[in-house]
Amino acid sequence: MEVLPRSERVFFDNALVAEIRQMKIPRRGPIAGGQLTFTDGTTAALGPEVLELLRQIPNTVDQGRTVIERLPKKVTSAQAAELLGVSTPTVRKWIASGELPATWEGTHARLETSDVLQRRSKRLHERREAFAELRKLEEQHFPHQD
Repeated sequence: MEVLPRSERVFFDNALVAEIRQMKIPRRGPIAGGQLTFTDGTTAALGPEVLELLRQIPNTVDQGRTVIERLPKKVTSAQAAELLGVSTPTVRKWIASGELPATWEGTHARLETSDVLQRRSKRLHERREAFAELRKLEEQHFPHQD
């Protein structure tokens, strides 16, 4: 991997992509987290977001898409919608209701990226809890029969 600090670009060569593929990160489904072990034996916990990034790098590189991009401090409602995986009208509704704070530049809403990312984390947590609850209900009403 070559890092160019002045341009803030990171280039992934085939060897690095192959190394990431060898990490055996599950290709699908949720990732709970993991652990990185350094050569000196120390370890560091990796959250699900970091592992998701690592999981996406090989395919992203293969498709010739941008791999890593720094997010601006503020985003438009359309950019927020993309980050949140919802429609722009949904973001506007959340802004109007006060669920998502925004400032206005003329008629255009601007949202702090940190607020959008917090909202995304909250939504992800809520979805995981809802999924766990559904699995629990499924187990109660449709127990596995072997």
